[in-house]
Amino acid sequence: MNLESELRELLGRVDEAPWPGEAGAYDRFLRRRTRRGRVVAAGTVLALVVILAGAVLVPRLLSTALPTTTPAAGKVRVESEGFELTVPRGWRVARELTGTRRDDRTGVPRSTVIGVVLRPRAARPARAEIIVTTDDNQKFDRSIFQSGSRRPDGLDYRLHPGVGRDGVGRYAVLWPDFCPPGIGCQQAANPRVLWVSGSAASGREQVLETMRTIVIEVRRITDALPPPPPPDVPDTTKVQLGSGGSGRTAWEAWIEPLDGNAGFSMRFPWLQEHGKKGQGRHWESLEPRMLQQRTTYTLQDCLFWVPGNGLVLSGLANKDVAMVRFELRNRDPVTVRTFGQDRRLPWVAYVSPVLRAGTGVTRVVAMDAAGARIASDDSTFGGGPLCWPPP
Repeated sequence: MNLESELRELLGRVDEAPWPGEAGAYDRFLRRRTRRGRVVAAGTVLALVVILAGAVLVPRLLSTALPTTTPAAGKVRVESEGFELTVPRGWRVARELTGTRRDDRTGVPRSTVIGVVLRPRAARPARAEIIVTTDDNQKFDRSIFQSGSRRPDGLDYRLHPGVGRDGVGRYAVLWPDFCPPGIGCQQAANPRVLWVSGSAASGREQVLETMRTIVIEVRRITDALPPPPPPDVPDTTKVQLGSGGSGRTAWEAWIEPLDGNAGFSMRFPWLQEHGKKGQGRHWESLEPRMLQQRTTYTLQDCLFWVPGNGLVLSGLANKDVAMVRFELRNRDPVTVRTFGQDRRLPWVAYVSPVLRAGTGVTRVVAMDAAGARIASDDSTFGGGPLCWPPP
């Protein structure tokens, strides 16, 4: 659909029921928002006053062709919202919009750039302004894209009436919100809306043309890009990652096949030698997608052959994890270093020292080489006691 068709369709909606979510739209650009639960507009009554500055302007708008792409005047990246735009010729970045976002790795809220305000380099068009940002604070409503158009990359968009006296129009673009590793949210359930909103006292058709150029050409970056496929290894892979302990508590960590599938296993040589046939190995099938999302994948082994029993925690982590901290109930945390970095595998491994039977695990935290948190998993064990000692 070209600009002329969009404008005809927009003008045909003037007498329809008000479109929700317009009142206070510019204020919402500056509202504090969090990363989780990205959602969009629903609510108050639309002010459909002065859409295109009267009937005299309409024929000019409908006869104006979309201009060709002009040389870039610079690029703007808004990484927290997943977009990069080329500043159109004759326009400049007047200011940045800031808001609060929760850091994906640390979970700590921080102030960051969430959008930009563009204005003409010259005095004309008068009072012209284009705001580009995302809205993830309201209930998502896919109907705002119905009867709209589609970008070359398949993302839907639609032109809506502007807001207020100088409002030219608002483009809503369906903008993905993919989940970074360690978050574990459902990607399909987290769309957001990229808003390209314009206002002007004159030259409104020029502003609309510039807005549509931005809508078509704005690029997806960072968290708006599909995540890479999870790493994997051949089902026949057999590699020892490391070993440790001694005597009854000696262990070996392996990636090895079982029944035609590759998996992670903990071998306990003493029990393999002195126990019943088949004992002494704990094998779990690899879950590459779970590892990609959670960053760590932790197993437990109860050492019933050790006096007083005992607990060993082990698992795999993504390659950038240098340390793993086990946060224990009513005990000081235990931190271990990962190993197996020299193996040609997409993961590293970790193993805890032997812990007292009955220990409760509340959280497993993955950290980088500097000790900064990458991700954490507090759903695996739930804090309850593990491996009760014998009566």
